Amino acid sequence: IVEKDIDRALERTFNVLTRLGWFDPPEEQFYRQLTKADVDTPQSRKLSLESAQDSIILLKNVNRSMPLHIDPLINKKIALIEPTANATESMQESYFGKTPFLIDPGAAIKAMTAGKLIDVEFMNGCKIKDPDESGFSVTIELVRSADIVILFGGLDQSIEGESVDHTSITVPDIQLSLIHQLEKVVRSPIHVVI
Repeated sequence: IVEKDIDRALERTFNVLTRLGWFDPPEEQFYRQLTKADVDTPQSRKLSLESAQDSIILLKNVNRSMPLHIDPLINKKIALIEPTANATESMQESYFGKTPFLIDPGAAIKAMTAGKLIDVEFMNGCKIKDPDESGFSVTIELVRSADIVILFGGLDQSIEGESVDHTSITVPDIQLSLIHQLEKVVRSPIHVVI
């Protein structure tokens, strides 16, 4: 790194801070005028939902199996495999407040299938990074009878967060091991959500 690199980084940082009004007199700073009434409004919830929906990335879609269509699944079984199917804290960053609107993936699928003759079962195949494979055999038995298998994996703040850096772009070995075990027995494509 040379001094020119540092200058460029500082210039970019201060340009953003200037545009945000950090150096304006306090009475002219827009964000200082906000009150509690301006937080968690219907408009901000709508924008948050739209932003979340727009940020979803589909990396691979074999046989056009996504998006998941519910009606063809009537009288069938969906297996939702943990470790993050019911996670909401891991969906957020280190600093978050009360989030009454946050819906975990498992609850969303249960809501989509409510009132329909679709069997939705959860199984905690493994934890985020604990190498314990004792949940594998029960999980494998569940997925043998499932028509759709969705594994929700990923990271949490024990792996990545404030003062904890994740050293690679892979998920923990235990989750990869579970995916490989499921691949051997699943009849349909495994949907992996991270």
